Amino acid sequence: MKKLILKLLIGLIIIGVIGAALFATYIITTNKSFLKETRLNIELNIKNGDTFRSVYNKIYKGVKVPYLHYFYLTKVMNIEKKIKSGYYQSNDITLEKLIEVIIDGKQTLIKVTIPEGYNLFDIGTLLQKLYIMTKDEFVAAAFDRQLIEYLLKEPYESFEGFLFPGTYYIPKEFTPKETITLFYDGFKDNLPKDFDKKVEAHGLTFYQALTLASIVQKETYSKEESDVVAGVFYNRLELKMRLQADPTIIYGKYITFDGNIRKKDILNAENKFNTYRHSGLPPTPISNPGVIALEAVMNPKDTDYLYFVANNKGKHLFSVTYREHVNNVNKYHKKK
Repeated sequence: MKKLILKLLIGLIIIGVIGAALFATYIITTNKSFLKETRLNIELNIKNGDTFRSVYNKIYKGVKVPYLHYFYLTKVMNIEKKIKSGYYQSNDITLEKLIEVIIDGKQTLIKVTIPEGYNLFDIGTLLQKLYIMTKDEFVAAAFDRQLIEYLLKEPYESFEGFLFPGTYYIPKEFTPKETITLFYDGFKDNLPKDFDKKVEAHGLTFYQALTLASIVQKETYSKEESDVVAGVFYNRLELKMRLQADPTIIYGKYITFDGNIRKKDILNAENKFNTYRHSGLPPTPISNPGVIALEAVMNPKDTDYLYFVANNKGKHLFSVTYREHVNNVNKYHKKK
């Protein structure tokens, strides 16, 4: 009798072990298949200190999961202690791939392309549209005195001119200061060699030359014309003529600018950037110039031109005398 009972117990144990093994196999197989086959479109921001339960709830919100899925992730895959903070975007990728990315800490980077000639307010607007940060946050950092002196080593008014145009890939969690540092690194990496020495030979300090390049950038985006435009401004500076550059007026009233420059704007001496009323260069750059504009200021065209006006073909007409200039203005802008 005892032997029979022992055999029954052993049989039940074997059955239990086999059953448990089959159940475990079922759970593992079902959950593996679920991770491989389920695709998600999700934006996930994991912060330092977030519990795995909170991350799990974000990922699986509205998703019907297989039996013991949370147990499978934490006890079988043991990912509870492997996840890394950061910003992750799942664009129709499998849950298996998303979890792999989170474990590896491969954050989703947001592509940011800053066009040549954008000023810091334009850049702030761009970053806000991409949901990286608000415009106000970025602008505040661009005027941050401590950051300016730490990175630029000079008491400049802002980072205007130092935020190099180009394409960057930015983590979602980048702070405004980290973002500005990235753009400034772009400036340092792309500043033409011997920029300081070349512009000094033309009578300008580094910051004055950067300011002039920012004006050249706003006046023309043509590689063929940039050095000529720079030559015109150098000639005007040498003759103590006012630069009379429309983009400087616009920058000085950028917040309220509605797309039109009026006579009162040209006559407004309170606008410290107004180069129709103030001699010399404006107090700061008015945009962030690209390499072509920087090189144009380094190597301006040796010319007698003192004036230029846009034609209707996206280029400019240059002239030596004021009479020629007036004729060109009348030819292309009289109706306007």
